[in-house]
Amino acid sequence: MMGLSRKKSTLVGIAAGVLALLAMASYVRMEADKHWREMTLLGDDIREQWLRQPQARLPLWGPATDDNAFDHYRRAVKLIEPIDSLELVVDNQTGSDDARVALHCSGLRASWQPCLDAMQSGARSLRALDLPHPSSASSTYPLIQYRSVVNAAALEARILRHEGDMLRSVQVTLDAMTMASDIFLSGVVINQMIGVALLEIAMEPWSDSALAKLSDHAANTLASGLAQLDARMPTHMLTRRETLFMTEALQAWPCQDEPMGLAAWRYGFSHRWMLAEAVLMIADGFERLEGIADSDWEIRKAMFERICDETRASNNTFARNMSPNLVHAETSIRQTVGNLRMLRMALEMHRGLTSDPLADPFGTGPLLVVRCGDSTLIKSIGNAGNRKLQRSVTL
Repeated sequence: MMGLSRKKSTLVGIAAGVLALLAMASYVRMEADKHWREMTLLGDDIREQWLRQPQARLPLWGPATDDNAFDHYRRAVKLIEPIDSLELVVDNQTGSDDARVALHCSGLRASWQPCLDAMQSGARSLRALDLPHPSSASSTYPLIQYRSVVNAAALEARILRHEGDMLRSVQVTLDAMTMASDIFLSGVVINQMIGVALLEIAMEPWSDSALAKLSDHAANTLASGLAQLDARMPTHMLTRRETLFMTEALQAWPCQDEPMGLAAWRYGFSHRWMLAEAVLMIADGFERLEGIADSDWEIRKAMFERICDETRASNNTFARNMSPNLVHAETSIRQTVGNLRMLRMALEMHRGLTSDPLADPFGTGPLLVVRCGDSTLIKSIGNAGNRKLQRSVTL
């Protein structure tokens, strides 16, 4: 009888264990589905908000066409591919001497004209919102090819200036800047970084001596275009676009249902639960950032660091790996917007106009203006790492 009792007790224990495992599996599945549904609804809501925003923007100069800008930009990228991208980079770094650039690029110039025509058609296009699905090949913009397009535009601007066509030189520059800003405003964080890098390249040809050579009409066109561009470019990272990318990328990922390793034991080894919670955790941090004004850089930076600390301290290894380098990204954006504003101020000085200094992206007040004889230094109270945000103007 005792043997029978022990056997019965063992069977009861096994049954209880099986029921516990089934209950645990049901709980894990329920939690995974709940988090996944919340993540999916968040992505759907952001995509709907994104598509409700204005689809159009005006070009920085001249009339507009009712085209899609990115159709032309992608054509420009294909047209630039046969040209050696390294050669364009080297040519763009040959110095500020426009005559030397013109001589050095004489053999390349004809080959990049179709590409620049396509780029400028894109800049003239009204519709500039690009929101590809993460599974699309066009979801991340190809940096090397776009950099080549903007390098070609920068070289063309220098050559046109050397030929005395100041207005056309300005127009090519403004169109390259338009493409850079369109990429920034449509992109996830990596594309935003590509956009600001392209904008820096487009600004490079406009040294003090170049600004001094501009005719009144060309200077007015450049000043107007730069003011529009400044109003269009935020100094903060576009976090909601990044959240949307993560939600849709995970839904398209074929491995979402695979069991996890030991790192996911807290999630019942559920891939879906851990992934969805990671996205929701990062999205929550982004939303906290959205509540802080652009002008409060020090407060935003402190929040960046707090969010990163929280993510690193979490048990979710996916969240630690997925979170972008927030401080670096926004610092780069602010550095580029600061360079744009200093270019605007330098141009105003060369035009003989007196205006208030523009806002410092790293401070709560205006950029500092320090005059010393014939030279004027425009500078920020902050900088991007070791890169000082300053510009010297000599009239």
